[in-house]
Amino acid sequence: MLAAFFFFDVLYDGIPLFFGYFDLNLHRKMTYKNNNEL
Repeated sequence: MLAAFFFFDVLYDGIPLFFGYFDLNLHRKMTYKNNNEL
């Protein structure tokens, strides 16, 4: 479930769906990491 959660979070790029309220900080970290890799 977490894997799908991360996957959708990256796909939607920060759009709050269901877990957006507590996922915001995690999403920012993931986005920063993705931007560094690109």
